[in-house]
Amino acid sequence: MDEDERRIVQVCISARLLLVNKSETTEAFRQQQENVVKELLLLAAPLPARPESDGTQENGKIGETAISFTEKEILKMPKQFRKLFRQPKGDHIRLRENGVYEIRFQFNKIKITVSSKSLATAKQKFIKQLCEAAARGTAEPPVPTAPLLTEYMLQWLDTVKKPLVKPITFKAYTQNIRAYVIPEFTERKIDGIRHFELQTFINGFVEKENFRTAKKSYQLLSAVFDYAVADEVLPRSPMAKVKMPHYEQLHGVPLSRAEEKVLLDPLREDPAPYIQAFVFMLYTGIRRSELASVQIADGWIRLTTSKQRKGYREKTRSLPVSPMLGPNLPFIDVAEIVKVSPAVLTKRFKQLFPTHHLHDLRHTFITRCQECGVPREVVSVWAGHAADNTMTSNVYTHFSREFMLKEAKKVIYNLSMPI
Repeated sequence: MDEDERRIVQVCISARLLLVNKSETTEAFRQQQENVVKELLLLAAPLPARPESDGTQENGKIGETAISFTEKEILKMPKQFRKLFRQPKGDHIRLRENGVYEIRFQFNKIKITVSSKSLATAKQKFIKQLCEAAARGTAEPPVPTAPLLTEYMLQWLDTVKKPLVKPITFKAYTQNIRAYVIPEFTERKIDGIRHFELQTFINGFVEKENFRTAKKSYQLLSAVFDYAVADEVLPRSPMAKVKMPHYEQLHGVPLSRAEEKVLLDPLREDPAPYIQAFVFMLYTGIRRSELASVQIADGWIRLTTSKQRKGYREKTRSLPVSPMLGPNLPFIDVAEIVKVSPAVLTKRFKQLFPTHHLHDLRHTFITRCQECGVPREVVSVWAGHAADNTMTSNVYTHFSREFMLKEAKKVIYNLSMPI
């Protein structure tokens, strides 16, 4: 006699005893009656055979169980699964000790578990979830819509670059995109732009000899398309084949000594603050963006170096007042020149020297220092440059104040004498 048969016999014996003792009215007897009724109701439903395994699937094959779905129920299932459930042991139904039916199924990436006290309800829930899982698995994934190039560029700029660059650099990037990229590629999706279009775009700046804009635009577009590839928006970058035409970049040109005199002559005749600023920058080599941080005390000029990336600690540097600056310093109101905006300085300098840029004052200072015999490493410290790429110069070299004061005394020359 197997386990199920013994169970049926025990339930029948219990029911017979209840009938014999039907006059009994104790609470224990009533509880026993309820238990027997529950057992009889369970016997009224088809009894599942106990599975030899726990009903899970291994290696994509259905595990061993005994209860089968009816053909009518199997026809409600997705076609690709019907064969599995038509097999003699093709489903995963078991009856727990608490009287709850549980159906479990796992196949490839589909995993379903349902339960109910009613076998019919459990089957309905299982068939419903199986159909839903099959629909998700066979449905075509939605095709993502590629963003517009200009929208993606601005999002990249705001998300990737803004946290890492200074506000002035971020502003320059934004201006380039709005002034050049957006007018050229308005309403163009990023995946529809080809190499030839981008090459033509870059060539247009070169033909106008606007080399700086060509280079900046090339760098921006390359960075954005590379990011789009990493972001899986594009399979490859169309900028990979775009070439930046070769051009000889123009570097700064120092002022002649005669041009220096053009700045010095009006200095003692109630000059405008920007003239004072030009003379101060000429004999210190500081950048226009560093002027606002200048402080002078005890013959030394102290300022904050502007060429520092966002997130890095600010660096200050000091340089001694040279013999060329010293005699002119009484005519320079430092408290006023630090207030002059960089834009005004650039505009006014171009009016005075149409063939020069404001940055040429820095080139002039560095050139004159080396002409006067100041070592390049010392000039680099004064200018806020790295002396070279060696650890000896960049980390372990620390010039004393006395040494730099001695070197500064060399910076003296006659403006009336040609170089």
